Order: sequence, then structure tokens, then C-alpha cells
Amino acid sequence: MKSKNTELAFLSGCLSLLIPTLLSANEWRRAEGGEFMDSARWNPQAVPLTSAQQAIWSAAAQGEYTVLLPSGNWANESQVRVDIKSESSEIKFDGSNTIWAPTTHSSADYAGEPFAFYDLVSHYFSFEMYSDKKGAPYKFTNPVFRASGKGGVSALHFDSGTFNFYDPNSSAHNYDFTIGHGANAGTLIGVHGADVSVANVNIRSSSSHTTLLVDDGSLDAKTKLEIPTASGGNARTRVDIVVTNTGTLKAGYVTLGYNGKMRDINVKVADKGRFELPIPASYKFSQQTAGSTLDWEVSNGGTVYLGHNLAFAWGDGSCANVHLNNGNWLSYN
Repeated sequence: MKSKNTELAFLSGCLSLLIPTLLSANEWRRAEGGEFMDSARWNPQAVPLTSAQQAIWSAAAQGEYTVLLPSGNWANESQVRVDIKSESSEIKFDGSNTIWAPTTHSSADYAGEPFAFYDLVSHYFSFEMYSDKKGAPYKFTNPVFRASGKGGVSALHFDSGTFNFYDPNSSAHNYDFTIGHGANAGTLIGVHGADVSVANVNIRSSSSHTTLLVDDGSLDAKTKLEIPTASGGNARTRVDIVVTNTGTLKAGYVTLGYNGKMRDINVKVADKGRFELPIPASYKFSQQTAGSTLDWEVSNGGTVYLGHNLAFAWGDGSCANVHLNNGNWLSYN
């Protein structure tokens, strides 16, 4: 994770090197619940609240418990990093009465990953804003979320509330959710009763099985949903996109598959779930290594809405299937 800011500047023909400034790390002391604003919970005993500080749940904090966020308006700017190093760990953050809105800055004050979750090797979920660290990273209204390692799966669950990563101060970001660097057997990002918005959802599936689940909530990828990018793993992996139980997944654009990377991609829309691709464009799911599969299953009142054409060009020896069982496959045009 990038936790320093280094700049090179040429001033009057001379090279000026600004020494890297490390974030000040404050660690949750032990595996027990408590209030975020209780300084006794932190090591050192100071509540991390500024953009120069990092709030970390690391080795000493592994367990199953709840961290209570303060009621009312809360402008905490600290970088949040949650490490899940044990299958017995599940750390819940309860802000049921919180409006968490970091301050809007005109300068590059925020870290490149202000909201990140790690397993034993690397991050399995991060909100990345390396290209521009100004503005405000997000606004959460009544947020409840959990990080877990149960069953050997690196997981982040958005349980309830509104998570606005896209335009928290009415100025849109073009930043990424990065999912799936997890080293465990699987990675799960679940949107349950929550509403989540972000510019890009970027699934780089180096874990063997990655699931994006939208269940009785909504996830709006304003610009694109991409699976995976060029930096994804080389081993054959599986990605499941599941939209169910009246959940809604909306993506401005979708690209699935990358040349040379073996990815079996399964899309399931069921139980009145909705997968919306509203922008008029030709969605081409292509450049996939021979032998991989792309399966769509739309059933039990599930609906896929398309802004325009859907083209399958999945590569020699590959298989693309659409299964409709009491489901809907509709076009906006």
C-alpha cells in the first residue's frame, strides 16, 4: 500500500527533493469492541482523525467484535486499513447514526488508498484515488460494514446505509474500487441492504474465486465494470457476479475478459434482481483465452436491461451461454 508522498520538482534549474512523509499509524489495541472515539482503544492513545494519520486493525486486533462509530456528523479524514489475518476474524463497523463525511480539500491531502482491506498477502479491496488526492474521498450515511476471513474467504460486506464514493461533495471522482488481490481461496464483496456508488469497479482476480454479490441493495458503477485488468493473475480463475433478492447492479460500461488470462465468468441475475447497462453502446465481451466460459443465468424474475447491443466474441474454443428461466432480457431501444 502506498503510504507516503514523494515529489520531484525542478525549481530555477535546480532539482529539489521533498523527503517522503509517512502517515502516522494508530493501531486498534486488541481484539475487542469499543468506540472509535475512545483514545484508550488506540496505540498510541490518540484517536486518528486527520488525513496524516492511519487507523489500522492489524495482528493484535484479530477477532470478532464491533467498532462503534460516533453519532451525528463526523469529518474523520484518517486512512482506514483493516487487516484480516485469521479465519476467525470478523470486524464490524457500526455507524447506524453516523454521517461520515471527510473534509473537502483543494490540495492533495488524502492517501492513495483511504479505505482499504488486506488479507495475509495484499489488499483484497481498496478504494484507490492515486491519480488525484484532492477533494473528499467519500461520504457515508448510516454506514454498517464488516470485514471477515471466515471460511478462508477474504470478505467485505456493505450491510446497510449509503456509501457514496462517486461524488461525495457534488464533484464526481473517476476512481476505482479494486477487488480481488486476495490470496485466500476466495474473495467476496457483498452489497446487502446498502446503496453503494463509485466511478469504476475493477476486479483483478488473482484469488481463485471472486464473487461480487448485490443482494437486496444497489451498486452503481457510474463509468465501468471491468474484469479483469492487465495486472490480474495469470492462473485460471473464476469470477461470479450475482444480483439477487431485488438487488440492483448498474454499470455505465462493461468489459469482461483479457487477452491471455483464463477467466471463467458467471453472471447470475435472479429473484427480481436487476443488472442494468443503460449507456447506448455495444458491450463486447471478448479477447478471452480459448477454453474459458462466459455464462449468463437470468431466472426467477431477474432482469437484464441493455442500452444497445450485446456482442459475444469470446475466442476460439470458448463458450458463451445465456440461460433464461422465467427471467427477462430487455433492451432500452
